[in-house]
Amino acid sequence: KREDLLVLTAGDPVGQLEEVIRRLKITRHHLHPLSRCGQCNAVLDAISRDQALGLVPEHVFHTQEEFHQCPRCGQVYWPGSHHQGIMARVLEKLSRE
Repeated sequence: KREDLLVLTAGDPVGQLEEVIRRLKITRHHLHPLSRCGQCNAVLDAISRDQALGLVPEHVFHTQEEFHQCPRCGQVYWPGSHHQGIMARVLEKLSRE
């Protein structure tokens, strides 16, 4: 369908983020952090710390409490500093709308 296509005109990632938020009218309640795999877009499953042992770097295992895993490709995620930085930027952009 033609309405499923969103052509972005901004050339940089921050501008593209702002454009998507504005054009799709995204608000905070639309956000579902750590819900989809960054590799294959499958919905992530929460896993226990015990299940994450051996699947993540040792320092991550010892510093994180929350883990998610993709049921399709096996990728493991945790809300570390990268996630926090992305969410801070998204929330900053949302607060401007």
